[in-house]
Amino acid sequence: MRTRLIKTSLLSRKLVPLTNSAIVELREHVVISLVDGLKIYITNRIVRLRDYILRYNGEICPMIIKLLDKCKKEAEGWPPN
Repeated sequence: MRTRLIKTSLLSRKLVPLTNSAIVELREHVVISLVDGLKIYITNRIVRLRDYILRYNGEICPMIIKLLDKCKKEAEGWPPN
């Protein structure tokens, strides 16, 4: 449970400054416009990062791939249910 809180804390520490910079630009707007502006900002950021990762040619998550390969080898003789 503690590691989950730590990961959440790290994630929020990385995301909060990004949204804070967007809020500073949208601060003088009405609340509905501010929320709409944040939605557009976050959506554009997700699309930009998705496009970046689609163009990436390197190995993604090598430790997880090794773990999955190990599990596949262990489950080789077992039929699926």
